[in-house]
Amino acid sequence: MGICKLSKEIALKIAAGEVVERPVSVVKEAIENSLDAEASRILITLMEGGKTSIVVEDDGVGITWEDMSLLLTRYATSKISSLEDLSHIGTLGYRGEALASIASVSCIDIRSKARGAEIGGLLQAEGGTITCLDQLPWKEGTRVQVENLFFNFPARKKFLRSSLAELKRISTVVRDYAVAYPSVSFSLYHKGNKTFESLGNGERIKVLQSLWGLAPEIRSTVVQCGSVSLECWWQSTPGRQRNSITTFVNGRSVSDPLIKGAASVACKDLSGNWMLFFSLPADLVDVNIHPAKAEIRFRYPSEIFEVVKAAGQDLQSRATKLFVFPDYPAMLGEDNKRDVPLPHSYTPCMLAPDNFFTRVSSPGDVLKIKTGSDSSISSLSSDDVETERKFLDDFSSRSQVRFISQMASGYLLFEHNGALTLMDPHAAHERVKYEEIVRQIAEHGVVSQKLAPSLPIPPSLATDATEYLDKLREAGFSFETENGQLLLSSAPDLQIEGGSGPLFLLRTAILMWQETGSRSIDDVLWRKWATAACKKAVKITTRCSPQEALHLWASLHLCSNPAVCPHGRPTTLTLEELQIEQYFGREK
Repeated sequence: MGICKLSKEIALKIAAGEVVERPVSVVKEAIENSLDAEASRILITLMEGGKTSIVVEDDGVGITWEDMSLLLTRYATSKISSLEDLSHIGTLGYRGEALASIASVSCIDIRSKARGAEIGGLLQAEGGTITCLDQLPWKEGTRVQVENLFFNFPARKKFLRSSLAELKRISTVVRDYAVAYPSVSFSLYHKGNKTFESLGNGERIKVLQSLWGLAPEIRSTVVQCGSVSLECWWQSTPGRQRNSITTFVNGRSVSDPLIKGAASVACKDLSGNWMLFFSLPADLVDVNIHPAKAEIRFRYPSEIFEVVKAAGQDLQSRATKLFVFPDYPAMLGEDNKRDVPLPHSYTPCMLAPDNFFTRVSSPGDVLKIKTGSDSSISSLSSDDVETERKFLDDFSSRSQVRFISQMASGYLLFEHNGALTLMDPHAAHERVKYEEIVRQIAEHGVVSQKLAPSLPIPPSLATDATEYLDKLREAGFSFETENGQLLLSSAPDLQIEGGSGPLFLLRTAILMWQETGSRSIDDVLWRKWATAACKKAVKITTRCSPQEALHLWASLHLCSNPAVCPHGRPTTLTLEELQIEQYFGREK
């Protein structure tokens, strides 16, 4: 086949395919135009996730009637005028191809009036061909309506997903820009129902709280490295392994591999939601390297790594520990810390689950160890003393277990029937907490608890919940709608240590479905909640008292599968007496 010049129609569709992938691309381009037009209010209205109708309206500076005829002309722009302008772009748009590309694959209606002008203008086009251009009365600002997206581009239309999935993408973009531009009011409506709104009062933390929720606490820091300044916001997401990283550079939303790589390395120990806002001189960043402007190039990439690393270190140094294992000997005072007696021999016994780790879950009920020649255990309650003594007596009557010490690296050492056992306290505690939840579900099933009043679900979570409504109802959740907002009216009544209430359970269930795909509830929901609760397990570096270590041993060996944690990692390493003797050449 010889070389031929493509027709204008095909060329426009190819260009549109680079700029307009799906409805969210239209919304993003329109929002950026509104922001460049100094809008203080942006309203987005959708039908069928934007597949049939998208309307973006703003109160910006508007378009003069004289310029209306140039709107759909490729590479016609008010943002730049010379080659030198490309080296220091300060606007979100600059190529002048977005509207032309959108118009070539849709039916478009643009109405605008410039500030201070007497008359506005109307432009309508179908498939890139202008069908109407006329003056009309209009309020100051611009309204862009896009209908029947990809009506003439079936190759692209067939790849669109469900209305709900497309709405989710658009919602994410709108919310991200609401955080990046807190002084601008954003409103998003779908099928006449309001799904998101920001006040535009300039308080970024308020927008983030409306999206992420009030708990866990949202933390922030501002760091500087060379010419780069970074404002970083973070919230942990219990039960989630992956980071969600949203990045803006000079107000531009980007998904840059350099930034993601730097954040993944610097923030690997702080999993959760991240919002990164970079500021640097415009001539030190090239924004013209990607068709959809999603990626950029930095002149000094090392500064990006350093500034992200500094932000991660600062947040990590100030992050509160998720779990505090009380140092009970410390309660005795500095003079008695090293004089705590070690009970000689313990063995597991069958106790009610609630009797384990009572000192951990209820520090006020801690049994205080007295020192002295007649070492004894006392408590504020005589009943607790008797229970503890019976526990220790029964322990002693069975196989011998002696706690030796805790290594500097955190591992616990025990002697058990002549064998030496090394325990990972974090893995062991995970197994104990996991089986407590499994036992609770097995004994009582899933019992839903009515919430009074119903809890408003943050917008970002509500969009995800809508996608999994059937599964969530099957799992014990129920919902209601009030004034267009989704509310959680009941949730499974599972008292999980470390949880943050019903919204915590809802979020972790959805995260598992998103990260693992469609699997059974037993394999997804319960295991995910258990794993999320295990995030509160003691850390490997947590210092344990002898009493705590022995209670952990007893609890672990009452589990149905004490050998491994819920993730499959081993909990203990044992050297049998014969192995030790053979190693030292003392076998009998």
